Amino acid sequence: MKPIPDKAEIVLEYPDKFYSGTFERSSRFDAHADDNGIALTFARGGSENERKSVRLHIHYALFAEIHDELAKT
Repeated sequence: MKPIPDKAEIVLEYPDKFYSGTFERSSRFDAHADDNGIALTFARGGSENERKSVRLHIHYALFAEIHDELAKT
């Protein structure tokens, strides 16, 4: 895993729950491609109540749509 050079903010919203986390320079990330899509991992170390990680896998068709939308902006 590599150090995060800037910052990533992750938010998950459910009808009855809200999760928010920030991964900054003291955190690490990994990005790779596999047969089905891309995978991103963000991880922050520390004590048990500070430690957290997020894993995201996006299939290539959706990743292409995201890329197209970003290009439009």
